[in-house]
Amino acid sequence: MAEQPHLADSLKNTDAAQWLHQAAPAQALLVLRPGATQHELLKFMLADLFFREELALTNYEVSRIHPARLAFARVVIGKQFQSRKARLHEMVGLFPFYKRPEKRIVFRHWLQMVLQTARSEANLKWKLMMDDAYMKGLFEKSFFNRLFGGMRLSKAGKMLQQDIIRLFNEVDQRLAQQLKNDRQQALEAYRSLGGNLLLLNSFRFELVALIGSELSRLDEALETGTSVVPGT
Repeated sequence: MAEQPHLADSLKNTDAAQWLHQAAPAQALLVLRPGATQHELLKFMLADLFFREELALTNYEVSRIHPARLAFARVVIGKQFQSRKARLHEMVGLFPFYKRPEKRIVFRHWLQMVLQTARSEANLKWKLMMDDAYMKGLFEKSFFNRLFGGMRLSKAGKMLQQDIIRLFNEVDQRLAQQLKNDRQQALEAYRSLGGNLLLLNSFRFELVALIGSELSRLDEALETGTSVVPGT
């Protein structure tokens, strides 16, 4: 039986891998699940900003503080802030710090700013996330889709979707063993996926779930008219 190529090599030699190298996790999620909600897209987009260390949290440690206390954390710039050109949809999380990098924003207030800037699910999907050239031609356009945020993959989009699913399945199946057998190759595979690691079943980043929970709490507070300020 022929020996399988290194996983890192597999992640360099496919169209899906090359597309993922350009795309952000929220964009990849949209291709995988066109019906993903605004909150699902935002939680991966925002978690990726922390994963890349473009933003950071103070007054919070996942291992020491109860998850509900995330609301009390402060969002600040990370050591990789402005180390690359941000994508348009990522600016909804980064924009408060461009004019005042020294800002320390209460986490829940920051989430409220994110939602206000995203404006709506349709705006996030059709305007902010479609700004990049590699997203062109992947979705069918219609008036009602644009108006209500609905998405339907084009033929090219469906082909890419299936390629990404196959690639992610291979990574999920092989990565644990690769870490045991050849840690350097496994780390190269991790790096080649960038923030799209967050979408793998075999990879866990605590803030993805915690940000999702905080978005839900914020929605509930806004619907009931209760304060969004932690502890009030």
